Amino acid sequence: MKAAVLDLKRASRTTESYKTKFDLDDKFSVRICSSVAHALTESAKGLFRLYPHKLQIGLVTGQSPYLSTLSERVARDGVKVLEFSAQDKADEILSVVSDETCFFILSEDHPISGEIFEIENLVKKLTDKKIFTIILRHNSHLLKNKKIDHNPYVIEIRDHESYGALLLGSRSKKIDELYLAPTTNEYAFTKEDISEHQSLIESFEDSLQKIGGINCYFNAEMKRVWDRTVFNVGKNSEPLYQFLKSHIVKGHIICTSKCTYDQPFNYAWWNDSKFSVGNMNQWLVLDHIAINEVKDSFSKVYKEFISL
Repeated sequence: MKAAVLDLKRASRTTESYKTKFDLDDKFSVRICSSVAHALTESAKGLFRLYPHKLQIGLVTGQSPYLSTLSERVARDGVKVLEFSAQDKADEILSVVSDETCFFILSEDHPISGEIFEIENLVKKLTDKKIFTIILRHNSHLLKNKKIDHNPYVIEIRDHESYGALLLGSRSKKIDELYLAPTTNEYAFTKEDISEHQSLIESFEDSLQKIGGINCYFNAEMKRVWDRTVFNVGKNSEPLYQFLKSHIVKGHIICTSKCTYDQPFNYAWWNDSKFSVGNMNQWLVLDHIAINEVKDSFSKVYKEFISL
């Protein structure tokens, strides 16, 4: 039997539990959403309702598939979308973004590569102009000692796979909920420290550099989350992906090849100097669990693969 009754106290306990687990300032208002897309819709639509006269947004492209989807949807409603690249300087962006901008949206980290982008300067300048910033964090919120300071003009969306966490500042917490039923699911809030895998990944990537035909995505100067490795095999990665799957039991592996149809993302939105149309099908991503499973045998497995 199902009783359609909302347990508001349970919903309140859920959000307070999250704030406690992630050591959030009391100034934050937290909403647990069913997904990142749900949280993104709540924040974007909520801001439009608060500021209906501001029909312009800004966003950084190439950082997340969620952002390109949002851009398409709001454009249909007559909203002007100002698009920028991750290479654009903060001052260049601010020279275009006016006070009529309802909000600016960007990602702190890349959902596939795990690269962390420099966003602090841009966020500060947007805050100085009293423009709301929606920051999407796919994995960076799981880094060790990641302390989030309260900013009244910042809305943060965290991807936790099975749910999305929406963190509202003191100026944005008054936005209405689109979905009147609050989330009352009992989530197991875990604060994984993905920084602890750094030595494992560095050691594995050192061994990859010694194998001919393989190039790693990251160099020493790039910021990243430490739960994965990303490398290019110089040709279609689909056959190697299928070959490695037979050696990986618990870990996760992603193949960017156009021939792979069982992946959760369409990679057309991903654009940077390393990942381009010419090599779109050549990348593999292994998480730290998969690395642990193949670190001692990868060189042998790879040689077996290229000999086929």
